[in-house]
Amino acid sequence: MSNESQHSELREPPLTAVVFDYFGALVDWRPERIVGMFYPDGVTAMFFDPDDPHGYDYYRRRAIEGWDDKRIIDAYSLEHGPAVGWIMRLLLENRTLGFYDMPEGVPTRLRELHRAGVRLYGFANCSGRAVDLMHAKYPWLSLLDGTIDGRLTPEETITAFELDPASTTFVTADPSRADALAHAGLTAGDTARFLAQTGKGRTGGFVGLA
Repeated sequence: MSNESQHSELREPPLTAVVFDYFGALVDWRPERIVGMFYPDGVTAMFFDPDDPHGYDYYRRRAIEGWDDKRIIDAYSLEHGPAVGWIMRLLLENRTLGFYDMPEGVPTRLRELHRAGVRLYGFANCSGRAVDLMHAKYPWLSLLDGTIDGRLTPEETITAFELDPASTTFVTADPSRADALAHAGLTAGDTARFLAQTGKGRTGGFVGLA
């Protein structure tokens, strides 16, 4: 067997699909920026306190589960009072101010992967309303082949979208999601790693994360 044949057998399989988290991978989401436009630093830090069991992180998970804005605002205001509830209202009504931008290099890579025939999906780690607003603001997102419900587990995602685990890469900035993907035997990395370690190979096909 020639060295070239051995090298070909040892290479990673070409990518067939990439699943990007909407928040963190496709769009740089900075909710603190929104609240900081209306309130001082101390109030902003209080609102995003990670130790609050029913704080921002809790209600973001409810949004992923399908709660609409009104339900979130009403429930949050009931627990935290109307004054703090108003902060949640401002945040949700001004979501697009927190869409800082698409990470540098991502639009170009989306175009390259799309042209190469790689299937592209957005994983909705946010509300459906946020997904709609991101698509309206960033035309590059029209290159996606679909949106994956954020309630699906990694295994359910693979089955529902008929993805090949060996040639699918997941791009996420969430350490807990990366751990869940790794536990399911799937390949995952953050945006910087994805951009650095994927590219056109000598055969013109894209290869996954090493």
